[in-house]
Amino acid sequence: MPQSFGKFSFATPTLTCVCDRCNEFFGRYLDQPLARDSWEGLTRYRQGIRAREKGKHPRIQLTLGDEEQLGDFAGALLQDVDGTKGGLPVPKPQFQIKNKKTGKYEMYPIEKIKDFKMDDELYGEAGSREVRIISHIDDRQSVIDELKKVGVDYKHKNDFYPTFAKDGNSVLVEATVTIDHTIKRAYVKIILNAFAWRSGQNAIMGQEWEKARKYVRYNADPLRARMSNKPFWGQESDTMRFAGDHISVMVENRDNNVLGKIQFYNHYTYEFILVENHSISSEQEFAVRFTRNELPAFGEKRTVPRQTS
Repeated sequence: MPQSFGKFSFATPTLTCVCDRCNEFFGRYLDQPLARDSWEGLTRYRQGIRAREKGKHPRIQLTLGDEEQLGDFAGALLQDVDGTKGGLPVPKPQFQIKNKKTGKYEMYPIEKIKDFKMDDELYGEAGSREVRIISHIDDRQSVIDELKKVGVDYKHKNDFYPTFAKDGNSVLVEATVTIDHTIKRAYVKIILNAFAWRSGQNAIMGQEWEKARKYVRYNADPLRARMSNKPFWGQESDTMRFAGDHISVMVENRDNNVLGKIQFYNHYTYEFILVENHSISSEQEFAVRFTRNELPAFGEKRTVPRQTS
């Protein structure tokens, strides 16, 4: 379990058979993106686990929510969240233009203005377009300069820069997160490590595990996977989940495959077919819930008898 998500008592799953080269690779290219640039990473900040230094979050887009009190600032793009401090990030310098067909503003942060293409059918003819800049006064001219490069002569004065209330008042922020293969491989790495920790360090060295190993280490052929909002343990419902900052991992036989599951903070469940057309022994099937500063809690697999009338 990456220590960026906490330490789990003295029983933290730690393998002793990882070479320095691989350990450095996993830490830099899998663990760090998962801890900082994922939905789980954002939730980690909300749990009060801070990052050691600031970092970029290219997989995360934050926008102000569509709350009435936000007025013209609703939907504004925000800067990267500061994982060292938490709290609400400030808006990015940005250009916004209303799409006549959708009735909504399209947002272009200053670094994306170069990709903007003017279309009279979408945005209206010159003089009728609804455009605005949201930026600090110090960044306003830089935004205007970028607009000139793409042929937009910005002359309007409806520029905004919101200030947020202090003293603990909250503002709705929406997060759009991209789950790419880097993040998926980080999930699978944790699952494989937990399986090796549970069943012995040679448990995943067989030929049948090669596809899973190569996917994690070399980004080779991807594993079949899906995510869902279904309960992890089978006992939860939409209105009842385990409280706290648990991280749950499971490996079991299902439908003639070896299935791995992982869930952070009782949110989304990610499932991966680790090995196709293969099964492990019943003794190797396991489920475990990790909670910071506590011993791992193992679940027991039970066979539910079929109900007959």
